[in-house]
Amino acid sequence: EPNLWYGEGGSLKSYLATLFSLMVDGPIEVLGLPLAAPGKVLSLDYETDSYELRERVRQLQRGLGFPLGSDGIIYRFCYRALASDIERIQRTVIAEDIKMVVVDSVGPACGGEPENAEIVLEYFRALRSLRVTTLSIDHVAKALFAQKRTTPFGSVYKINAARSVFEIKR
Repeated sequence: EPNLWYGEGGSLKSYLATLFSLMVDGPIEVLGLPLAAPGKVLSLDYETDSYELRERVRQLQRGLGFPLGSDGIIYRFCYRALASDIERIQRTVIAEDIKMVVVDSVGPACGGEPENAEIVLEYFRALRSLRVTTLSIDHVAKALFAQKRTTPFGSVYKINAARSVFEIKR
C-alpha cells in the first residue's frame, strides 16, 4: 500500500527512507521497531544519483554498526513521470522480486503540477499497480511552512490516496 512521508528540506526524509530500506533488506531491527518482512528494495531516485544513495547506505551501516554492503537495495535513476515509466518499473519489480519501492521525490515523479488532482491520482494509480509496499517522499509548501502549518505540497489527494501519511520534522 502507498505510504507518504513529507517535510521541509533538510529534515532527513531521504536518510530515514534509506534506513527503512536497510531494515527491509536486512532484515535488521532498529530503535526497537519490529523486524520487517525481508526483501529487496527498489529506489526510484528523481533527485540525486547512485553515489548519493550508496554513501547514505554506507554511513548508516557504519554509524549503526551494521555489516557493510547491501545488494538488496536496487537503484534506478528516474527523470520521466512515474505513470509514463510504470511498465518498465513493473518489469523490474517482478524480475527482481522487489518487496518495497521508495520514490524520492513525489514532485518530479508526478510529471506535472502537483496541485492538479488528476496528476496526483495518476501517480497513486501507478504506484498501486506495482502491488508492493511503497514509500513516497514529498515536500511541504513554503507558504504554509512559513505559517507553521505543513501539508504535502499540492493536491489534497496526496493525503487522501496514501494509506499512511507522516510528517517528518527536524
